[in-house]
This record gives sequence, structure tokens and C-alpha cells, in this order.
Amino acid sequence: MRNPAPASRVTTLLLAVYFLIAFWIIVLKMNVPMQYKEDAEMVNFIPYRASLILNESVSFAEILFNVLIFIPFGLYAHPLFRSWSFIQKVGLFFFFSLLFELTQYFLGIGALDSTDLLNNTFGGIIGFWIYRGIEKILANRLKAQKVVNVVGAIGTALILTFLLFLKINHLWIFRM
Repeated sequence: MRNPAPASRVTTLLLAVYFLIAFWIIVLKMNVPMQYKEDAEMVNFIPYRASLILNESVSFAEILFNVLIFIPFGLYAHPLFRSWSFIQKVGLFFFFSLLFELTQYFLGIGALDSTDLLNNTFGGIIGFWIYRGIEKILANRLKAQKVVNVVGAIGTALILTFLLFLKINHLWIFRM
């Protein structure tokens, strides 16, 4: 069996880039100006309460987005923390979600919301299970990691290209 170190270095790099993008999206709100400063001071300890109600209706898009944004974390964390138990990995997903939530709260950028904590953690768990499924299908840990690295690199390049396109064209999410 070959040394998996090169694949792990690529996974580590992808995880670092993922964290930068996730921090910019979650904590810094993609440089979108804050319109509702009072929301930034909110703490919601009751999951799926007021934070999902926008314009008198439930925002399923917010739920989906919070799950989707943490799926790559689960995909990258599983091979890098292979010796960790499932519970430890879930704790890692929860910890980073909490770190993002606390940072945006203390910077006055966003609310501290238990709903986001749960949805982000669930996204990490989904990423973990997707990775496990890829491992089962390929029946080879190193091949699974390489597949995730290639797909992750392509996905990262597409997202960065899209964000650059938005910035170059001065679209609303980049106006300050």
C-alpha cells in the first residue's frame, strides 16, 4: 500500500480553503451590509423557533443552506481524523459551528442560533456518511480520499470562480 500522506496533504489544503470560504460566508456574511442590527444581538436557545420565520413563513432555504455548507467539512474531516470515533467527529462539527456562531455574535455581525448549530452539525454528519459510502463503494480508503479530493478541488474551484465572478461584476452581495 502506498503512503497516503500526499492525499492527506491535499485534503488538509482543501479543508483550510473550505474553512476560509465558510468563515467568509457564515461569519462575515459575504460582506453584505447588516440591515437588522438587532438580530445580531439575538441568542436563540430553542431550535427551529424564530430564526426560521422570515416574512411570516418558515425558511426551508435557511435550513438547507446551513446543512449544505457543513457537508464538505464532514467529507474532509473523516479521512483526516480517521482514528477519532463518530462521536468525536460529531463534537468537532458542533465545535466549529459553535465557534462560527460565537464569533459572529461577539463581533455583532449575527445571532447565536441553536438552529444553525444543529443544522451545521447535521451537515457535517451527512458529509461523514457520504464519505463512508464512497469508501464502501470503492472498497479502498486511499481511492476514496483521492476521489473526494478531486471532486472537492473541482467544487472549490467552481465556487471560487463564481464568487470572483460576482465580485468582478459588482453584484449586490459585495456592496458595502
